[in-house]
Amino acid sequence: MAAGMTRYTPAIGLDRASDREVLAWAAREGRIIVTADTDFPHLLVLTQESTPGIILFRGGHYTQEEMKGLMARVLDAISADTLARAICTVDNQRIRCRTLPLK
Repeated sequence: MAAGMTRYTPAIGLDRASDREVLAWAAREGRIIVTADTDFPHLLVLTQESTPGIILFRGGHYTQEEMKGLMARVLDAISADTLARAICTVDNQRIRCRTLPLK
């Protein structure tokens, strides 16, 4: 996984990119996608790719503080190696990770 700061799609010129382009960029850069968009996991299932990892937030609209808390839970509970090769679904109740590629 690439070390360093968080990258937002507009900041790297991908604000108008397709989901496939964003996935390809994240895989090349060793990044993990953090999203609430279920299209990303669906594409990984269809393509049977093993990267990039995805942290998928579900279960509602979270405040910035709630998101920070949920993200801290994920980072405390799941190793970087697992995050890089899994789809981790996160809500207020649990974190569920499934290793890529999904069958």
